[in-house]
Amino acid sequence: MADIFSEEGVKKIHRKVVEVLETIGVELQHEDARKLLISAGARPDGKRILFPEKLLESSLENNISSFTVYDKNGNPKMELDPASRKTYFGPGGDALYQIDLDNDIQRPSKLQDVTENIKILEEMDHFDFLMSTALPAEIDGSNVYGTVFKEVMRNSTKPVVITAGSIEDLSEICSLAGQELGINALRKKPYLISYIELISPLNLPSESVEKLIISLESGLPICFASGANSGLGAPVTLEGAVIQGMAESLAGYILTKLYKPDATYIVGNNSSAMHPKTMQLRYGCPEWIRTVRMYAELGRFYRMPSWGIGGCTDAKEMDHIAAWETQQGIASAIESGITLAHDVGFYNYGYTYDKKMLILADEIIKRERYLRKDANLTDECIDSSIEAMKKVIYDREMFLTLPHTSEYFRESLYLPPKTDIENLKKKVRKILAEKK
Repeated sequence: MADIFSEEGVKKIHRKVVEVLETIGVELQHEDARKLLISAGARPDGKRILFPEKLLESSLENNISSFTVYDKNGNPKMELDPASRKTYFGPGGDALYQIDLDNDIQRPSKLQDVTENIKILEEMDHFDFLMSTALPAEIDGSNVYGTVFKEVMRNSTKPVVITAGSIEDLSEICSLAGQELGINALRKKPYLISYIELISPLNLPSESVEKLIISLESGLPICFASGANSGLGAPVTLEGAVIQGMAESLAGYILTKLYKPDATYIVGNNSSAMHPKTMQLRYGCPEWIRTVRMYAELGRFYRMPSWGIGGCTDAKEMDHIAAWETQQGIASAIESGITLAHDVGFYNYGYTYDKKMLILADEIIKRERYLRKDANLTDECIDSSIEAMKKVIYDREMFLTLPHTSEYFRESLYLPPKTDIENLKKKVRKILAEKK
């Protein structure tokens, strides 16, 4: 899949991003953040802060282009490097509903769903990081994020992208992780990524600044994103939405680097489109797939890991539309080279999760990665293949019975699983029974 932008095209987008930062900037009322930015060369404009190009350039000079995210045990798990074009996949967070495994009916999320979803995802080889997957309805709002994070941390070792409804929620999550790993270990080998949101268009709330400060104190990589969605929180043109979204993300980047010059950062944003009849924000639509490709290309331009989406659907049940949109999103994310693709497996415009879809989505990622894996050109592989030909032709043996076949068939062949609904249910139940 060819890049959307030419070399000159990506430079033009960059120039327009600079124009937005210089002439519109962001609304920012956090007093300490304003003072920090103004002392670095930003210009106040009422409630807004304008960012001269020189300020962006000096921040980019201090850029850390690649870094490692670890699992809970301190093992390297994800090498976030835009130049590699490698994509890592994870689910979404805070789904309000779940498809019940027993009756296939949508119902409000429960804490048990977090536990079970995370147990399933821990067993999925092609989900590389985690988000919460559910926002339990039965838990009081002031306790929900910390309670959910405990379940995520208890049931998996994979890296986690954390979200928090409030400053207090984030403080609790960082405290829990620090108690579990040790704060120095968390800073040295980060296993959490802090996802913090601006408000589109171009508003950086004081609460988000406080979340940034807490995250940096714990040594977490930062991802500032928002809902720069076409026709809702941003211009209806995808190019305009991405220009605004990248300006928002880079404003967060500049502030992050001023607070902590050695901070690591993931650039990008969420830019989907509304349905023109219902005004519903869509998740499985081609518009979001296109903007993910744009953010991936801009991430490589800025030499930063990039944030995107992949593998979700607007379907409300597991049908051909769900499978089609999920597969298309995963394939396009890999082709784009977006670094982190979240929301994999979402149904129903981002409202719903289904345990069966977690299994199916993992298999789709596996298949798409198989299609793009490098050829095995080692002498051992090729020479043994030629020897196998000789044995069949001259010694009258059969390929099927040769040791060469038993040695190489698992890496050479894609072995399709049973992915009908009943077999997906059986696999879910088997995992949950084994992980009680």
